[in-house]
Amino acid sequence: MNRIRSQITVSFVQEDNRNLIRAEIECDTAADLPGIDDYPGKRLSMGSVAWDISTGDFYGLNSSGEWINQTTGKVHDKEEVSNVEPV
Repeated sequence: MNRIRSQITVSFVQEDNRNLIRAEIECDTAADLPGIDDYPGKRLSMGSVAWDISTGDFYGLNSSGEWINQTTGKVHDKEEVSNVEPV
């Protein structure tokens, strides 16, 4: 599960009829990190940040729409995370 904790509207994209937002997001695990178009009426902008509550890791959204772990510098791979067996 994830949700937007806070957001700032960067601009309104009239062609898409939605807001471009920079957001602070909280999620249960890294597997819950949202895609840039996951929120109806909104698109996540570069510079959005997400907090993985299960590990305490923070992620930043780059201009390519990829979540980057702010400690390791690694690109988040949603498929890799979802294939991990629970301990």
